[in-house]
Amino acid sequence: MTLWLSVGVIALALFILVYAAARLLGGLREFGYAQRALLVRADQAKQLEEPIAELQRQTEAMQEQLETIAAAVERRTAAKDD
Repeated sequence: MTLWLSVGVIALALFILVYAAARLLGGLREFGYAQRALLVRADQAKQLEEPIAELQRQTEAMQEQLETIAAAVERRTAAKDD
């Protein structure tokens, strides 16, 4: 009788262990999906960095041109006033 009771307790413990491991692995699968999604988003962000950097360079160049034009307009305005 004691042998059957021991076998039953061991079987129950193994069942609980297998159940907990299966639940844990299921949760880890969700983390894997989230990790892949984040890696895809990171790659997309890297692809957007270069066009944004190019736009910033163009904006800086246009700002310099604008400052040059504004200085020329000020000189012409000052020359007309004289």
